[in-house]
Amino acid sequence: SLSLQLMTTAFKLDENNIPSLTLKPSIDTRDGDGLIYSRVGISRKCLMVDSDTDLYGLVEKLMREDGTFFKCGFVDECQFLTEKQVEQLSDVVDKLGVSVSC
Repeated sequence: SLSLQLMTTAFKLDENNIPSLTLKPSIDTRDGDGLIYSRVGISRKCLMVDSDTDLYGLVEKLMREDGTFFKCGFVDECQFLTEKQVEQLSDVVDKLGVSVSC
């Protein structure tokens, strides 16, 4: 599954101390709040985002507040993002230099 691929990549980054950020639209409540779960039993914590969340603003704020430069961002269930949020992720890539996988 794509969720499993996302989590596998994120775990590899964690093992190499490469900061990453994992997000999931709050409309997807199948796995519980703040959690991505794969059918094979692997789970990962994530930040839940609402349809009105400014994703660029969120990532920029998190980077500024704790001084972490995220190398990668992962978005599970990206089909639930708005068109505006997809554009904001493009800005995360172009303006903040963070690779984003959905």
